[in-house]
Amino acid sequence: MNADLGDLGDIEPDQEAEPEEKEKTVCARLVFTQEQEDDLREAFNLLDYNGEGKIKAEDFRVAIKALGYEPTNEELQKMISAVDKGQSGKLSFENFETAIMRKIINRIHEDDQE
Repeated sequence: MNADLGDLGDIEPDQEAEPEEKEKTVCARLVFTQEQEDDLREAFNLLDYNGEGKIKAEDFRVAIKALGYEPTNEELQKMISAVDKGQSGKLSFENFETAIMRKIINRIHEDDQE
């Protein structure tokens, strides 16, 4: 099939073509029920030995194992590093909750792939 190159529509030789639409990244967010949130808070508080509102990164392993996950040391370090932006070695409840959410979402995604 021969195309007539002289008929390229209304594009002028110096006119820029419209940029292509970029792919959009969709971020899934898990929403806990109030009961789940309360359970997470209770677990966090049990590990917050000093009552300072933070737990040691090492104690995060205890919490994640209690939820039935067995991350490798590398996986655990990645999970902590992703939320402990200040590299303090301690996690606030918000960081703790975010790390747990990400692990659950990853597990759901892995299960969907099987």
